[in-house]
Amino acid sequence: MPADWVPEFNEQAYAPELSDGEDDAAWLSQFNSMPAPIVPALNNKKLRIPGYVLPVKYEGSMVYEFLLVPYMGACIHVPPPPANQMVYVILKEPLDATGLWDPVWASGLMKTESETTEFAVAGYKMLKASVERYTY
Repeated sequence: MPADWVPEFNEQAYAPELSDGEDDAAWLSQFNSMPAPIVPALNNKKLRIPGYVLPVKYEGSMVYEFLLVPYMGACIHVPPPPANQMVYVILKEPLDATGLWDPVWASGLMKTESETTEFAVAGYKMLKASVERYTY
């Protein structure tokens, strides 16, 4: 996310939904659907960033493309994170899907291009990527 970006949100417009004790999924959905600006300076940069794998294109246990998401379970439970917190990753070598609940480092060429999947919209794309397990 851009360092100076602060999401604009009219909390008062959703106060009735929050005050009646009902599920606040509508509030979260509104918050996460706000415009999510990307950082143009990241375009064409070689980067290494951590996250979790959500397979998008795979065959058997081999993953070829995935969403790199900021926390485990993102996009499986709705609403998904904002687009500027997700990266669509295209691998140079397939990844064995064993242990997908573990965090990873994704390294590759970052592009400021969005990609729409069945799960969510990613604000970035990473090409020719490699993946390694994140170690604590």
